[in-house]
Amino acid sequence: MNILALNSSTLIGYFALFTNNDTDIGTFSDNTKPVSKIYDDIILPLDEEARSPDNSIVEQALIIKNIPLTKIDEIETLVLYNRTINANSHNRAIGLAIELYDERNDANLETLLATSNPITTSTKVY
Repeated sequence: MNILALNSSTLIGYFALFTNNDTDIGTFSDNTKPVSKIYDDIILPLDEEARSPDNSIVEQALIIKNIPLTKIDEIETLVLYNRTINANSHNRAIGLAIELYDERNDANLETLLATSNPITTSTKVY
């Protein structure tokens, strides 16, 4: 079950610098590519997907808040599709890691509950 898509109307998503994770830094192209496009369960053409404002900033974070209370032990999978538009963009997910926090008890997102390993390889599948 995709709990993000089921609750997409109540989620709060934005790009931020992780050191200042309450401040929305906007999106690419004058906010026409919002974070909500990550979790609305609609696969869009590549030029319409959610995009951060500046890919050169390493400490960017994609923050999604107001996710329904979920036991970490019951999460089976987290999927983020890295669809690419050209031969060089497939590496954009290298270094990406997913981190889970409990914003109810940790508003500043300082106590990590779970994390994935960073992505270290990229393989063209299709």
